[in-house]
Amino acid sequence: MGNRAVIAFEDNPDVGIYLHWNGGLESVLAFIDETAARMDHEREGQYTLARLTQTIGDFFAPDYTLSLGIGPTKQLDRDNGNNGTYWLRGLRIWYREYVPECERKRISVGDLNSEELEGYTAIRKILAKRQVKAA
Repeated sequence: MGNRAVIAFEDNPDVGIYLHWNGGLESVLAFIDETAARMDHEREGQYTLARLTQTIGDFFAPDYTLSLGIGPTKQLDRDNGNNGTYWLRGLRIWYREYVPECERKRISVGDLNSEELEGYTAIRKILAKRQVKAA
């Protein structure tokens, strides 16, 4: 049981992020948007993967040991019966896999209903407070 999802990148499809909790669109978009706000400019590949993983870890802190994983995408639970797999280009969702057709088209904040938008906003507020500032 969970609210699972996998996040994978088009430019680095071999490594993905596994979420056991908070895999819904509102959470994933909040993680992506907060990561974009934290980065001085959008980078590709390993830097984006690392910063997104760090941002998600900040949300789950201090007890995220069973909520967040990273590993070979092909070994992650991509067809998880919850939110499937989000495929990103940079820091934008471009495709959703293993979800019903109607969900595949929901990829941006504009696609959120009012309840999801409240969740998105709440997650962004939590992450803003938990951001580690560079010295």
